[in-house]
Amino acid sequence: MTTRDITLRAGDYSAAITSRGGGVRTLSYRGAPLLIGYEADADAPMNAGTILSPWPNRVDGGVFIFHGRSHSLDITEPQRTNAIHGFVHYQQWQCVDCSDSSVTLELHDGQHEGWPWALHHSVTWSLHPETGLSCSYRVRNASSDTAPVAVGFHPYITAHGAPLDECELSIPSGQYLPLETTRNLPAGPLTATSHLGLDADIAQGIAMDKVFFDHCFHVDQPQQDERFEVTLRHRESGHAVVLRSDLRTPWLQVFTADPARDCGYPGVGRALAVEPMTAPVNAFRSHGAAELAPGESLSSDFSIAAG
Repeated sequence: MTTRDITLRAGDYSAAITSRGGGVRTLSYRGAPLLIGYEADADAPMNAGTILSPWPNRVDGGVFIFHGRSHSLDITEPQRTNAIHGFVHYQQWQCVDCSDSSVTLELHDGQHEGWPWALHHSVTWSLHPETGLSCSYRVRNASSDTAPVAVGFHPYITAHGAPLDECELSIPSGQYLPLETTRNLPAGPLTATSHLGLDADIAQGIAMDKVFFDHCFHVDQPQQDERFEVTLRHRESGHAVVLRSDLRTPWLQVFTADPARDCGYPGVGRALAVEPMTAPVNAFRSHGAAELAPGESLSSDFSIAAG
């Protein structure tokens, strides 16, 4: 099946949504990028802009036990012997509704190795001239047995194309989940971000110059509403990109693509992924995933806009 690119426009915003994985390929505001994208018909480099389902991040060894039964997923991160990021990011989704500023795609996904559950996925991407790009995602258990499900998203945000080292990042988080450095799996309980050894409070903003992240954060309860914001701002111009999400995705994997660590973003070098997730790393082993009875759904949403 040929990959389809769907262009959305609203006010000063423009976005390209791809049927391969149902994700966002590009997003710009007044011609400046808010996401680091990639060429049409290409695979998403480093999972840029993809939907991560029915689990985000990693499953240790691909093995988990659910309701007394052991399941062995294919190892899709062989260098760390983990199963990573689920099944939907490489599949072709079907466009079921489309307008100038909105598109809905669906995927009916069956069983996989180590995964006996059928799931139905639906995502709506919408552009608004004031609030930017929003994503509304729902996964429904279409099988006859209860299924474990967690979801996430993988955007690489950019402050109007400014170099990452000239920007500062703020995350409303008071805790992080320590990960061991060999396989990026949990290595301890939730810990205060003050133990990260950063030069500043991450909630107030830290300069990204030479800073490397591959950390799992837990977002604190917002004070006034049920949404939180992550902001990447260019220090000199003030141009910013803002990712907004809700408490259905209280976890964030924050990752710095960095050529100095042999993991640079192709053609860009240093880049920042901020990944909202409904559950932490290794959710199927830590019992952090939702349990969906037949016919039940898990929903999540987030948005990205110019700051």
